[in-house]
Amino acid sequence: MAYNVNGRYDQGDVYNRVKRAGVITTQSYLRFEKSIQGTFNSISFDVLTNQGAASTTERRLQLTDTFTITQLAIFIYKAGTTTTVTNSDKAKALLYANPNPNVFTQTVTDSLYNVYNGYMQLRVNTEVLIDSLDIMQFYRVHTTQNGAVANATEEWNAINNGFKKIVPTITLNGAAKNEINLFFPESINLGGSAESNYVVCYCRGFLNQNAAQLNPGL
Repeated sequence: MAYNVNGRYDQGDVYNRVKRAGVITTQSYLRFEKSIQGTFNSISFDVLTNQGAASTTERRLQLTDTFTITQLAIFIYKAGTTTTVTNSDKAKALLYANPNPNVFTQTVTDSLYNVYNGYMQLRVNTEVLIDSLDIMQFYRVHTTQNGAVANATEEWNAINNGFKKIVPTITLNGAAKNEINLFFPESINLGGSAESNYVVCYCRGFLNQNAAQLNPGL
């Protein structure tokens, strides 16, 4: 793969590398989420469409496809005003790249730092593609927090806020066992009392339609 002088890759180069004859490759995204209403020291995301029921805000990988990740983010959000949440509540929820005290209650805010002090591990079949990626890399605090009146120039582009480029790229395979796990330093209650809290793994990259096989070679 070709990189520029800053060690970053070009999206066109990634596209040319993953593109195959007879396979439709398009820009796309995947979104996996998990409820954290309870006490956790780790969570596992459901990656494939056959791994239980997905919420309306999730986008999982089809069994026939592969997905090459170029950017990744870990977000948190709260939905609803009770611990019983509807799909409509989830559809209206905003994603956050930090435990904002103007959004979450103070007790929950403190507990949610347990997520950002943890790490991610990603495995496809028996191959560990990410051993321990610190989640603090996805942590963002804006110049102006929610609830503030004044406007401020932000440090990050809104489109890419919270996202990290993944070098080298990683390919999830619909015909394989894909494991994305988050590990936290302590078992702490991460749930809200008047809302429901969730953690999201958000992937951007290239969807390779009908490209899944046991040894993708991507």
